[in-house]
Amino acid sequence: MLSTILTLVNGKARQIMEQKELLARMESLSDATRLEIVRLLSEDGELCACELLKKLSITQGTLSHHMKDLAASGIVICRKESKWRHYSLNAKALCEMADYLDSLCCPQTGECSGGLCKKIKI
Repeated sequence: MLSTILTLVNGKARQIMEQKELLARMESLSDATRLEIVRLLSEDGELCACELLKKLSITQGTLSHHMKDLAASGIVICRKESKWRHYSLNAKALCEMADYLDSLCCPQTGECSGGLCKKIKI
């Protein structure tokens, strides 16, 4: 089994990330609440935990658990300011995942037009 994830860029192999990183990120996004948190952060940019709690119907302990998982997988960045924690998306981590998924869709070129495979008619 490969331990490094590669994709093609202009016909040349390029390392995206380690397999364990991809698996951790995919697993982290497999939860509906964590996926909703990622969506909220993508829309609003940086949010503090209190703002996320207002938007979600979960307890502080549950939010803490989900944020710890998202941060450990590298999807979310946590910034501490005094007693507050502010969260934002790690765009690089998400782009690496998107690059890998695009490479599966378009294995010949490794490039998809606007993230959509040219083989699929939408």
